[in-house]
Amino acid sequence: MSGLPRVAIVFDMDGVLVDSVPALYEAYVRFMRQQRRVGTRAGFAALNGPRVEEIVAILARRHGLSGDRARLVELYRNEIDRAHAAVEPVPGVRELIDGLRRRGIPLAVASSAPAERVRATLARLGLLDAFGLVLSGDEVARAKPHPEIYERVRERLPAARHVVVEDAPNGIRAAIDAGLYTVQLRGAGDAACADAARVVDSMPALARILPGLLHGYRIEARADSIEILLAGEAPPLPASMRRAVDALWARECAARPELRDGSVLGHARTLRVGRTLRIEARAWPYRVVLAALRDPALGIAPAPLGVSGAVRDVRGRLLVGRRGAVTEYPGWLELVPSGGLPAPERPGPDAPLEQLLAELAGETRIPREAVNSVVPLGLVRDELSQVLDVGAAISLHSDGDGLGDALARGDEYTETFWLGPDELEDAAGAGPVVPASLGLLELLRGAKPDDPGARA
Repeated sequence: MSGLPRVAIVFDMDGVLVDSVPALYEAYVRFMRQQRRVGTRAGFAALNGPRVEEIVAILARRHGLSGDRARLVELYRNEIDRAHAAVEPVPGVRELIDGLRRRGIPLAVASSAPAERVRATLARLGLLDAFGLVLSGDEVARAKPHPEIYERVRERLPAARHVVVEDAPNGIRAAIDAGLYTVQLRGAGDAACADAARVVDSMPALARILPGLLHGYRIEARADSIEILLAGEAPPLPASMRRAVDALWARECAARPELRDGSVLGHARTLRVGRTLRIEARAWPYRVVLAALRDPALGIAPAPLGVSGAVRDVRGRLLVGRRGAVTEYPGWLELVPSGGLPAPERPGPDAPLEQLLAELAGETRIPREAVNSVVPLGLVRDELSQVLDVGAAISLHSDGDGLGDALARGDEYTETFWLGPDELEDAAGAGPVVPASLGLLELLRGAKPDDPGARA
């Protein structure tokens, strides 16, 4: 996977790239009127995804349409062609596509519409050349919600991770069943799709969460205070799952004899009280948490809780390390310090901050008296590993250059150094940076989360 692009972005066309849904609704109404039937909003919404032949078959079955099926398809296709002749891009789409192209992100279109219409519409709007791959309904045997079109995308546009932008449940289901990450671009009056990983209401809103989509993190919430509340012990696992966990643990220990089992906090739910986050957590054996990370198919629930800090010197530079031979992300750059969050002896607002200072002492020789302040920032989800990190800013009294050999110790990092925030962002474009560190950088810069509400 190291030679592949880290992420590719895949767009549906109708309702995502082009503002065609209102015109397509009118095409549907006109066709139904020709057949002496009444088209409804609900009836139209159920047709988003299938090809025109399947749409006509559905309408014929539901409404008892008679006549030659091929002729009905021709009539409906004529109405759709008439609708597409006047559609315009969705507001903000040109700016988004131009920005992705400048970053060198591979782009694709996966539409159920016929190839000729897809290419003609994109060409007329000046968007066709932006996409390295354009797949249409003509090129697959089964239309959305079947995952075939997105399975073809994975084959023909290889990447470590694909992010799909769709507007309709049928398309979202197709992408999910192909194993891809989904974002719903919700139209006015449309319901949010519960299956989508993210939901946005506009292209500018999509652009705001774009850094997280590209780098695999999600800002869950900002906060001025974060409390850890213990919700009891983890529930027992079924015997078959315990055996699978123990077998995986044995393999991991054989590869890394230094591994030790212990108690790690797993996220249960998050409550917001004003600017305070109260995180309810349960204590899980580390072997269970590791098994959940290594094999998501096991279906073990815990999202591990961790801590991540941004150490800043008086010049505003950040302490960065290159991870050594560790369990996750070996060789990647990361803000120092970071680590797991064990069950605290005294739950409350100081527990995650105390753990961060303990990690700082364990990963560097920076003395505690060099720390000026530790300020909570919020909660970041690593969407590649599903770890939830409590993030905080750690300010020092001094210039980092004066710390000398105090920057690193042990095997956690092969090197440590100081970078400005812009330099770290540039580094993310050239090589891998741990997702939580980039999320923490966004929190540090004061960007608002896409969803300011509490999450269960």
